[in-house]
Amino acid sequence: MITDPVKAYDYGKWEGFNSTDKKIFDKKTIKQYQEGTGLKSFGYYYVFPAMFFSKLNYWNWQNVSSDGVITEIFLSTPFYNKENVKFDFEENFEKDTILVAGKEFESMNDMGKLQKAFCHKNELNLATVFSGKGYKTTLVWEDKFENGITDNYYVFYNNTAVVGNGVAVSVKVRYHGDKDEVTFEQLEGRRYYLKGLIEKIISTARVQDIVLLKK
Repeated sequence: MITDPVKAYDYGKWEGFNSTDKKIFDKKTIKQYQEGTGLKSFGYYYVFPAMFFSKLNYWNWQNVSSDGVITEIFLSTPFYNKENVKFDFEENFEKDTILVAGKEFESMNDMGKLQKAFCHKNELNLATVFSGKGYKTTLVWEDKFENGITDNYYVFYNNTAVVGNGVAVSVKVRYHGDKDEVTFEQLEGRRYYLKGLIEKIISTARVQDIVLLKK
């Protein structure tokens, strides 16, 4: 049994796909990827640490500790900047008037329902994301049922010679648990314990073989 989560990366398996691989996807799914990402095709690859995480579905992995802390990783497909909008994560973070420490905010839960939550802290830091220089926001929150910490990782590739107007990639990592059973101290402890593994997965994952849709 591995006690150091980072070692699970070494025992993990490289997984992934090309979005137009007809051995994996049918025509409908390939078209959905193209419409959803704005890309004709892309490759998406990462190390999956099966010793620590289970797959709820292709894009959502979960780990549950013995004391009830749920850690989830939500992967997302790349997104082509079709409208050529300005991506400035620092500026957007500084101008955010919704996720402000000490204030309530509304967010969509996993069941598609709007719910109120309270923001204890929201901060921005640098991070390596999908092999690129990106950012990580950390939101400490609680709602009617749970305490939680959410780390969102972002990177924007803007090498126009390769990806035109640029491609954005993001990953969400959420640590949460029943507020009657799980404290913020427990969440922080679990987050610290898994941080090295999770950030190694996110930093080494890659999107490659990008092909833009023809105009």
